[in-house]
Amino acid sequence: YQFELINQILIRGIIFEDNAAGGGVAHDGIQSGAETGIGGFTVQAIYQGITQGGYTPGDILAITRSRGNGSYELLLPVEVASQPVLLNVIPQAVWIDISESDVSAISQVQSSSVTDNQMVITANAGDTIESLDFGKVRSPRLEADNFTEIEPGQFVNFSHKLITYTSSDILLSIVNMVADPNISEWSAQIYQDANCNGRVDSGDNAITSVISAVGSIEVCILSKVYAPISAPLNAIFHYNLTALATFTDPAITNHGVTRSLSNTDTVKVSFQGAGQLKLEKKVTNITQGTEKGVSNQGRPGDILEYEIIFSNVGTGNITDISISDDTPSYTELESVVDCNNGVIPSSISLCNIETEHGVNNSGYQGNIKWILSGLLEPNSSGVLIYRVKII
Repeated sequence: YQFELINQILIRGIIFEDNAAGGGVAHDGIQSGAETGIGGFTVQAIYQGITQGGYTPGDILAITRSRGNGSYELLLPVEVASQPVLLNVIPQAVWIDISESDVSAISQVQSSSVTDNQMVITANAGDTIESLDFGKVRSPRLEADNFTEIEPGQFVNFSHKLITYTSSDILLSIVNMVADPNISEWSAQIYQDANCNGRVDSGDNAITSVISAVGSIEVCILSKVYAPISAPLNAIFHYNLTALATFTDPAITNHGVTRSLSNTDTVKVSFQGAGQLKLEKKVTNITQGTEKGVSNQGRPGDILEYEIIFSNVGTGNITDISISDDTPSYTELESVVDCNNGVIPSSISLCNIETEHGVNNSGYQGNIKWILSGLLEPNSSGVLIYRVKII
């Protein structure tokens, strides 16, 4: 028994965010600068050798989860000495696998890829093998889809936001432009919105080249769309704003990691002098205190607050507005939905709420409908708010 304890094989490493924080080097597989460890990753040791000592190929020899500082430790039995063991980190959807330790100087370890979450260990009895590290980064985000109505011969600006968490080169493009009916005079051009005010100002330049992001940045983007004067009532124009992120490779590991993101903007033509209802939706994780965005993450028990911003961007009044939303999957109302929780313009005379699938109260799941009576005047806007709990 004492022989077995002494001769067990110890495996150690760290799982960390390889994003060059604090002067480190991004995506090189070495934790440096202020790059932080990541807890909660499952790490397995899976037997790959011949059948012996009660072990067969595919057996899980040890399993653990990375600690809060990202470190992990596995203890392997002496019976698997001199036999191959697969070290496997189970991926997580919110993290991109981008780097691993350079193990070329560790004779007991082999690794064929820096992005597969795996290494093969052939250890001797009593070996301690350390610095088997795995680097992760968070995916960039592109926010958000847009829809509005516009009169013929007018422009509309759609706001988007590009958010990065590590170094990358990002190519923005407008693709898949479709007009129904097919009128060639529609146009869409993307600009960098330097002061994030939702308008193309004199200093806002068209984006025609790659955006080089160093670390974590936020870039406000405008898509300026023109509806041709010849566009008939109810004509539709839509397209995708895409962002192709190529993660930098300063250490020349040849990781080859990219991510493609996409938003969809849609314009519908209304008649001259019509009101045009524009809707935006934002969410905040109240429990974690995150900033407002169009997407959010949370844990069971977290409270999310959703805002629906409605505005009249046309030249005429809008009457009798009905706005619907559904509680997201795996959530329920945290409290009663109340018009008074938001901002209702004074020209709206009455706000009623209907909950089709039950009583408007905490625990409700299903459709929520706000019925607004009165007028929404040009350039007027309001906010509807509700809160849900993740279950």
